[in-house]
Amino acid sequence: MDVEMLKRPIWLVHDNFSHVELVDNLEYLNAATKLTLRERSLENSYLYTGDKRLYKIVGVKDMGNYNSRLRFEFFNPMRKIKLELEAIDDSHILMQAEEMIRSGFNDGTE
Repeated sequence: MDVEMLKRPIWLVHDNFSHVELVDNLEYLNAATKLTLRERSLENSYLYTGDKRLYKIVGVKDMGNYNSRLRFEFFNPMRKIKLELEAIDDSHILMQAEEMIRSGFNDGTE
């Protein structure tokens, strides 16, 4: 499944259900820092879509430099990425993600 095909709005629910982020710009899901790739911090997180579907990020593919004009970046360069998604049908995980989204936005946090 390609990220551009997902129904908006999209929420990124982190793997340990510690926090949730509203993804208002799809470019956020198409770029990551080199450190993020090395630590695999996006893997095992979930994307919850506007049509109430849940997708698990099972892999992140490095597609090269985000900005081809920058030959060298000092600290933590941005990389183009492609998320590998798997549809989740587990109702318990889906309910947990929905509760996380509701509670995250009811108390004013994102």
